[in-house]
Amino acid sequence: MGRDTRSSPVNWRSGWEASRKPPPYLHKSMRMDMRATGIFCGVLLLTALSQAQPVMETGFSVSQSATAANLDGDPQLEVVVSSQDGHLYVFNHDGTVMAGWPQYMGPALWPDPYANICSSPAVHDLNGDGILEIIVGNFDGWMYVFEPDGSDFPGWPFQSGFMIFSTPALGDIDGDGYMEIVWGDNSGGIYAANHDGTVCPGFPYPTPYVVRSSPAVGDLDGDGGDEIVITADNSQYHLYALEGNGTNMPGFPQLFANAIGSNSSPTLADVDADGDLEIVVGDRSGYLHVMHHTGVYLPGWPLDAGYSLQSCPTVVNLDLDPSLEIIVGMNDSQVRIYKLDGSQMAGWPQITAYTVISSASVGCIDGDDEYEIVVGCNTGDVYGWNLDGTPAAGFPLTQPTYTVYSSPLLADLDLDNHLEMVLGCNDTWVYCWDMGAGTYRPDQLPWPEFRRDARNTSTVPWPPGPALATVSLVPVGAPLVIPAGGGSFDYNCTLVNLSDSTCACDAWVMVRLPNGTWFGPALGPLSLILPGGGAVTRLRTQAVPATAPVGQYWYEARVGDYPGVVWDTSGFGFTKAGAGDGRLEAGENWACTGDPFPGELGGRSVASIPETFALSVSPNPFNPSTAVGYRLPAPGLASLRVYDTAGREVATLVDGWRDSGVHEVTFDGSGLASGIYVVRLEAAGRAQARRIVLLK
Repeated sequence: MGRDTRSSPVNWRSGWEASRKPPPYLHKSMRMDMRATGIFCGVLLLTALSQAQPVMETGFSVSQSATAANLDGDPQLEVVVSSQDGHLYVFNHDGTVMAGWPQYMGPALWPDPYANICSSPAVHDLNGDGILEIIVGNFDGWMYVFEPDGSDFPGWPFQSGFMIFSTPALGDIDGDGYMEIVWGDNSGGIYAANHDGTVCPGFPYPTPYVVRSSPAVGDLDGDGGDEIVITADNSQYHLYALEGNGTNMPGFPQLFANAIGSNSSPTLADVDADGDLEIVVGDRSGYLHVMHHTGVYLPGWPLDAGYSLQSCPTVVNLDLDPSLEIIVGMNDSQVRIYKLDGSQMAGWPQITAYTVISSASVGCIDGDDEYEIVVGCNTGDVYGWNLDGTPAAGFPLTQPTYTVYSSPLLADLDLDNHLEMVLGCNDTWVYCWDMGAGTYRPDQLPWPEFRRDARNTSTVPWPPGPALATVSLVPVGAPLVIPAGGGSFDYNCTLVNLSDSTCACDAWVMVRLPNGTWFGPALGPLSLILPGGGAVTRLRTQAVPATAPVGQYWYEARVGDYPGVVWDTSGFGFTKAGAGDGRLEAGENWACTGDPFPGELGGRSVASIPETFALSVSPNPFNPSTAVGYRLPAPGLASLRVYDTAGREVATLVDGWRDSGVHEVTFDGSGLASGIYVVRLEAAGRAQARRIVLLK
C-alpha cells in the first residue's frame, strides 16, 4: 500500500475561457495571452514547476492524450497535446508555449476553430537525424508530421480517404531500420507510410468498414518484424492482423460474433507468459477478448464483462506472478483488473463517479515500491489506487471541472526527480500535478501514458519471458554531477541468478540522454553463464566526455537476451554540467572500465570483439528445426550447445575443433516441448548466446 510522501498536488492548465474563443481566421499560429493566476479549485497553479504562473489557452476540449519529449534541445521535456479547436500544442515544462506553436490542422480553405483533432500525437526521430518529429492526424483525413519548430516534415502532410479518429502508431514493419507510420480512417483504409511520405507496398489495406480504433504495432509472431493489429466496425466488428507487406496473418481477420464496435483499441502482450504475444481488446457489447497471434482464443475468453467497454486495455504484471493483468475502464463506472483465468484481482473492481473512457496509466507515483493505477473519469475526477484497491494518497483529484476522456501522462518534465502527471480535460484545460520529491523512478513506470509509449505501440515487447536473473546498480558518492570538462563516476553492479540451475544471459548498460533518446551500450552486451543461485558483483567506472550535452541522464543496466528481451533493469541518474557540443562518441570517450565481468576481455566488453565472431539463428521462432550459423575468426576448439530456461543442456550441436570461417548446423527440436531455449557458442575464450523459440 502506498504512503503519502507527496506535497499537495499543484498544476498548470491550458484553455480558452468561453468568452475568449479564438477568432476563425487564425491559421498556423496563435497569439497566446499570458497572465498571473491565483487559486483554481483551491489548488495553487504551477508553484512546483515555475515561480511564474502563466495560463495557457487552447480553443476547445482537450479530449486526446498528451505525450512528452525533448523537442528543443534543452534539458527539460515538452508536452505535446492536441485540442478540438484544430490546433496542436507544444508546452514547455513550465507551461509556456514553445516557439512555433500551436499549429493549425483544420480545413485549409476555411479555418475553423472547432475543427476536431481526434487522434493523440506520436513522437519519434523518423529519419535518424537526431531530431524528433511529431505525428498526428485530423478530422479531415490528413496525417501531419511536424518538425520541432512547427514546420512540415518533408513529404507531409498526407491525405488519406476520410476522417481520422485513429491515433498513429510507429513500427518498423518492412525491416528497413526506419519507423513507418500506421493509422486507420473512416473510409475503412488501414494505412502505412514511410517517413518520407511514400506509401508502403501493400497499403492502404481496404476494409468494408469504418476504422476508428488505433493500431497496435509489434512483433506479434516473433519473426523479428513488426505486425499491425487494428479493429474495424460497422454492423459487424472485425479484428485485423496484417504483415508488413499488407497481407493478412494466418487466422485473420477475425469476426467478433454478436459484438458491437468500440473506441477500445487492441493491446499486444504476453498475457499467459508462454513466450509469444496475445491480442487484448474490448468492445461496446461488454466483451473482453484475449487471443493468440494465431487467432485462437485463450481458454476462458472472451469474457462477458456485462457492460460497454470503451477504454483501451492496459496490460501490466501487477502482482509479479508469471502472467500479466488487464486493466479496463467500463461504462458502468467501474475500473476492473482481470487475471489470466478471468477472475478479478483482489480488491477490484473499484467504483468511480461515472463512465470511464480514459485508459489507465500505471507507475510508482508516491515513492514506495508498489505500482499505482491512475485514470480519469467522465465527471472530471482523477482516480488513483494502490494495488489492493485502496485510494492512493491524495486521490481522487477533483481539479478538472468537466469530462476527462484522455489518459494520464507520467513523466519527469523538469528533471527535478519529481514525477509529474499531465492530463487534458474537456473543460479546455491541460493540468499538471507535481507528485513530490523522489517520486520519479523510470524503472517503475511500466505503462506511463496512452498506448504505453511515445510511438503509441500499445505493445509489451515480445517476449518478456520468465525473469531468470536480476541486476542491481548502486552509485558511489551520489548525487553524481559531471563537470563541463567531462569526468567519471563509480558504481557497483550485481547480477544474481534466481534459479538453482545454470543461467545463460546477456547484460548491458544503456544511457538515456537529456533529450529522452537512448545511447549505448556503454557496457556490453556481455554473454554470461551464471551458476545456480550465484551472484557476481563488480566495481565499475564510467567515463563521460566533455562533448556530452548538458542535462539530466539516466544510467541503466539490463539483463536478459540482448537486445530485445529484458528480464530486469536497474539504474540511477547523473547530471552533466556545462555546455558540451552534443556529440556522442564511442570508444575511450565513453569507456566503462574497472573489475571485468566474466565475458569481458582485458576490461573491454564483448561488443569490442571483431564481428567475425558471430552467432545467428534462422528461422526464429521455428518448428521443428532451425539453422544455427556461426562464424569463427580463427581455428580452434568450439562448443555450440542448447539449454532450456532452467539452464539444463538439451542438445550439443558442436563440441570439437573447427576451422575459421562460416559454419552452419541444424537444431532439431522434434523431441522437445514448445518454449524458450538458449543457444550458446563458445570459442577462443569468447561467448555469444541467442534466445530461440520453439512453437509447435
